[in-house]
Amino acid sequence: MTKLTKASKSKRKSKGRNGFLCFRRIIVYSLAAFILWFIAHSVIITIDGLRDELEKVDVAIVLGNKVEVSGIPSPALKSRLDRALELYREGYLQHIIVSGGVGKEGHDEAYVMKGYLVDGGVPEGTYSHAIESGDYVLRSNALRI
Repeated sequence: MTKLTKASKSKRKSKGRNGFLCFRRIIVYSLAAFILWFIAHSVIITIDGLRDELEKVDVAIVLGNKVEVSGIPSPALKSRLDRALELYREGYLQHIIVSGGVGKEGHDEAYVMKGYLVDGGVPEGTYSHAIESGDYVLRSNALRI
């Protein structure tokens, strides 16, 4: 057998290193492309979400959120209800459906939301509520409106 010289051994090692470097380069470029794609889509979604394209609609659905132990809407729920009240007062919607279940605090979100809307000046009959969170209840309330 022929003996391998130092030069042939180093060529063999460099081929292995080149393959590893090529693989590593592919991984780095793929990761960079994914990060750029993610950033670009995040920016597009944010810009689109910040634009308000208001149109008049028949009904708005306000989804429930936590009700505090004291029976008042949580800040997130209050924000949703305030926005619905604002749109109602400006004439963008005619009816409001509130939807929510009974949380661990023991309050029915839909009833608390209904009370908040009445206190905010929405007349009786303008809103409907879903006693249970479920498609059937929501569908039947929507049909009544």
